[in-house]
Amino acid sequence: MGAEEPGQPGPPRRGKARREGPGPSPSRCDRRPAGRGGDAGAPPEEHYTSADRGFLPWERRKYFRDLLEEEERLERELSYRANSAAAGRRLRDTFADSLRYVNKLLNGQFGFTSRKVPAHMPHMIDRLVMQELQDMFPAEFDKTSSHKVRHSEDMQFAFSYFYYLMSALQQLDVARVFDEIDTDRSGVLSDREIRTLATRIHELPLSLQDLTGLEQMLINCSKTLPSNLTQLHVVSPTQEAYYDPSMPPVTKGLVVNCKPITDRIHKAFKDQNKYKFETMGEEEIAFKMVRTNVSHVVGQLDDIRKNPRKFICLNDNIDHGHKDAPTVKAVLRDFYESMFPVPSQFELPREYRASSTWANCRRVPALPPDRAPGDSGRAYRDKLKFWTHCVLVTLVAFTIVSFFAEQLIMLKRRLFPRRRVSKEANPQRV
Repeated sequence: MGAEEPGQPGPPRRGKARREGPGPSPSRCDRRPAGRGGDAGAPPEEHYTSADRGFLPWERRKYFRDLLEEEERLERELSYRANSAAAGRRLRDTFADSLRYVNKLLNGQFGFTSRKVPAHMPHMIDRLVMQELQDMFPAEFDKTSSHKVRHSEDMQFAFSYFYYLMSALQQLDVARVFDEIDTDRSGVLSDREIRTLATRIHELPLSLQDLTGLEQMLINCSKTLPSNLTQLHVVSPTQEAYYDPSMPPVTKGLVVNCKPITDRIHKAFKDQNKYKFETMGEEEIAFKMVRTNVSHVVGQLDDIRKNPRKFICLNDNIDHGHKDAPTVKAVLRDFYESMFPVPSQFELPREYRASSTWANCRRVPALPPDRAPGDSGRAYRDKLKFWTHCVLVTLVAFTIVSFFAEQLIMLKRRLFPRRRVSKEANPQRV
């Protein structure tokens, strides 16, 4: 809302501040005559330039001139900067991207389901299961092998392996169903075992029609199938007698090749998991994200000491350029030495360091403690230990001398007695 300049006649004008290009004074406004905007008879817009004096009080006194000039200066500087989002490299979480990539592949192969990330812990891998997984996705694993560093389209190792292990199904084998029902291992189903088969393929409670219908299907199949097909497995004569005298011996070959029976078995029995597995919780796992806050790291490590777990994962998220980084690493070393005093066979000796790059990791001798980067805490502790031992040895020596001074003097006189010189041997001495 504009305001009428004192002493200027006429109705108050409504204006809107505008800036069109750089200039020493951004105080401009649009003035339109009273009436509807956009009329054909309306006069053209009048623009106040920096040389004009605005009609508003704060424009005439230039209260906001410095702020507006500073804003224009910043806009000119930003106009010369490149758009980093469009032209620069975008850093992404490739580990999370690879999880989503593998989850998409598993959804296409095994269907949509909720999947969680496996815990950060040692994993036992079955080579045969891993070979089946790689045979299922050969192109994806070849692409993963071609990546020198982490990539968003990697076949994430633990995630893909465990969810293949949990999702792989074994197609139903009618012969195995027959063996499961044939509890006496005679090779022929008795009346009692036929009733067990009826309970598996029919809803409970069983009716007489269900049992007679099953027996009639077996009788019909025995008539339509060749005798050599139903007698593939030679069995010893059974002592079982069926209620129906026309009932043939219900052998494995008869059940497997009887389509009405196999259809009902496939409908009643579902495909089972190929491998046995058990989903565990996080009760035996401790995962801590270690950062550069010393007090926070001490609290995390004390929590592990108080609540020990079978598997411990400390994720290194330390800012190694921070001034507190050596202290955090010293606290971590003390924690490891308190929890695991005996070094593992996979740890490097103290005089060696691991030197890693993007593509390789090799074992190289470390620099001396006073020159090795990141080992200042260890060098300080070594020096402190040396001088502490020296002070203790000195104190023990002074203590022995102070308590046994007389005994030491007497012992010295006995071991090294003074020689008395006679006057005859030395007449000059009086």
